[in-house]
Amino acid sequence: MTGTPANTAVWSEFDIYVSTDMAVALPASAAAAMPVGWGTPVGFLEGDDAIEVGWERSDELKFDHNGNLIRKIRRNFAETIKFKVMEDNAKTRALVHPGSSAGQLVTPVVVPVKLCLEAHDGTKTYRRITDNYAEIDVDGGWSEGASNLTNIPLIATIFPTIATKVRWIEQKTPTLVSIALTPLTLGLTTGQTKQVVATGTFDDASTQVLTDVVTWASSDIAKATVRFGDVTWVAAGSANITCSYLGVSSTAPVVVTAS
Repeated sequence: MTGTPANTAVWSEFDIYVSTDMAVALPASAAAAMPVGWGTPVGFLEGDDAIEVGWERSDELKFDHNGNLIRKIRRNFAETIKFKVMEDNAKTRALVHPGSSAGQLVTPVVVPVKLCLEAHDGTKTYRRITDNYAEIDVDGGWSEGASNLTNIPLIATIFPTIATKVRWIEQKTPTLVSIALTPLTLGLTTGQTKQVVATGTFDDASTQVLTDVVTWASSDIAKATVRFGDVTWVAAGSANITCSYLGVSSTAPVVVTAS
């Protein structure tokens, strides 16, 4: 079995942001902070699974007069996001009791909201932001007592933009796809040190110097050593310098020989 570990994720942190402002500013990228218009997230979420994504649609099979399946019609697609909030704060009260005011709880009046799901796995960030809007309702009932923390189940129904059918705007930390080393040849004298630079290319075509964060290796430390990209010639012979980071290895080694 083969695969790329960097493409997997277990979200160690998960936040849900909600805004009633349909024109709220979007973050510029996954690396950018959420704009102030979003306020704070809804707070603690219950359970190991922060959200539960549901897809519903109507499927209809079509057969010819001999009973052969010839088409499958898919329509009436809908997406829902289920989550459970554990805090009683301004954000959650607006979701559980929409239309209510301090001291008075009225029959819920659901309003459209912008919804942002933000997940983190180490240095990796992943966001989904509604392109159009969502409607959030209480999903059934809940219990309150002395033995368990109160958690209220909510369900968000996602409404796509009609013209484009876009449901979500995605933002994610770019994935590293390759590492190039420069220069690819070094001529050194005994005890001399020269710098090798590691440059990473990501799946969004961006690049970043990774010299200080990659793991460096020498094929023969008796000939040449390497630390943070600094290659030092030790003795006569040759050695190959390589590096790796986030499961990606350098595309070609640096060949070190005597000058």
